[in-house]
Amino acid sequence: MIISSWNVRVMNDPLKQQEVLEFLKRNKVDCGAVIETHIKSNLAQVIYKRQFSSYSLATNYNSHPGGRIWLLWNPATVQVRVLDSSAQFLHCSLLHYSSQKHILLTVVYAFNRAQERIELWNALKSLSHGLIDPWVCVGDFNVSLRSEERVGCVLHDKEMQDFRDCLHSCVLEDHLYTGGVYTWQNNQVSSPKWAKLDRLLVNSSWFLQISGSSVAFLHSGVSDHSSILLNVAATHTIHKPFRYLNCWSLSPKFGDCVSSGWNTPASGNKIFSFFSKLRALRPVLKQLHSQDYTNLTSRVAAAKLKLQKCQQLLQDSPLNHALLLQEKHLLH
Repeated sequence: MIISSWNVRVMNDPLKQQEVLEFLKRNKVDCGAVIETHIKSNLAQVIYKRQFSSYSLATNYNSHPGGRIWLLWNPATVQVRVLDSSAQFLHCSLLHYSSQKHILLTVVYAFNRAQERIELWNALKSLSHGLIDPWVCVGDFNVSLRSEERVGCVLHDKEMQDFRDCLHSCVLEDHLYTGGVYTWQNNQVSSPKWAKLDRLLVNSSWFLQISGSSVAFLHSGVSDHSSILLNVAATHTIHKPFRYLNCWSLSPKFGDCVSSGWNTPASGNKIFSFFSKLRALRPVLKQLHSQDYTNLTSRVAAAKLKLQKCQQLLQDSPLNHALLLQEKHLLH
């Protein structure tokens, strides 16, 4: 599954529209976010039908009539459901048909003013509450995290701290990536400015449930912002031979399961009778596994998230007896 994000800085020009379309096709994008479109709502359907009719479309026009975010996806490869939107984000769920991977995707185009971004930070915090699904938050945040991510730009420590506090609260962090650090430039030779304004962030569930993903920041092309490509590698099902797992012996049902399988009547000589008894144990132990030991990865991920939230609460109330007991239980 390929997901992209690109701040194209106005998409009214037919040449810019063609460039976006070629980008989606060239990179075989399943779901692509186009940011800062500035297409008026009365022209949206005209441009969509003329250039992008092979894709499905969702926008945040209901929240911002001027047009800030377009989400285009291939309906043959992914299913998209919009869950929430505002003038600064579009939040949806994605299901990739061939891999059956399900993720949450939030596309962000933050306002320029720091005070206006507070509403976005609060919205992201709200979206993160109780979240255990893999979550990608991508787009133009219009603020950097650290001073070394800006060159030639005025630094505003309070703005960066607000952003850092938001990501800490949401348990979001940068995905490892290839490409340049700076994702925006002002294209002025006399007084050049560079900054990392675009990011692809993921939550802790992403690292626990998604393997083999990669992120690349590409050249800006016709825009002054870098485009972003996320490749969520498909996992292929491989037949695994039957293996005994030591954890089965910890189950209180283990003794009865072995007895029922081993005492199954077998015919033939003693050697073949022994192997037939072993074979009879296989379906019994598989049934035990399916009842008590399936979905371990997701269960461990959920338990880790609960522990993380409990320990976060303990930072504010280190002497809270109930929270200390809860932490001990969750650690166990």
